[in-house]
Amino acid sequence: MDRLCDEILQLILNELNNPSAFTLISKRHYEFARDPYVRASYFLGRYGRIQALYWALGRGKLLDERVIDILLSSGAHLSRYLVQCAMHHYFRTQVPFIKTRWVRTIPLPVFSYFLSIAARMYGDIPVAKGEDDGSILSLLLKQSRFPTEYRAAKWEQVKDVVEKYKFIPFSDRVRRPWKGMLPAG
Repeated sequence: MDRLCDEILQLILNELNNPSAFTLISKRHYEFARDPYVRASYFLGRYGRIQALYWALGRGKLLDERVIDILLSSGAHLSRYLVQCAMHHYFRTQVPFIKTRWVRTIPLPVFSYFLSIAARMYGDIPVAKGEDDGSILSLLLKQSRFPTEYRAAKWEQVKDVVEKYKFIPFSDRVRRPWKGMLPAG
């Protein structure tokens, strides 16, 4: 395997659920897997642009400032809701639908860097209970049968959440609080 070109090694790496054992094969594989471009390519290739950052945040020891930059410059999606949930989870507040350690394995300097990028993208990010983007969307769905004037979540607010703050629900592998509320089809 030491004769394989880097492109083939990247393809092999992308197929592995946990590439830790791959890095133990040889020094070359270890050095190859330490490259920030390889790590970013792993998350993008394995999970796609929409979910790459979510899964990268869950592999804290693989994530550093350079990997975050490469992911974002390569088109990885960063929604304000992902940032809100990551903040709540990292600082051990409410995220009842995430049962793993997820972002808690990220070193504080790297997580701070992630938050600084999010703040540059979205400005002031609401973090209070019930003010996150998922709660706003969930409230709209719960009150969808109410007359417009009685709804707590206004259409303009929801439009901003989706268009301006790039709302996308979490990975299919994470239970979402609004699952079952969306119409089938």
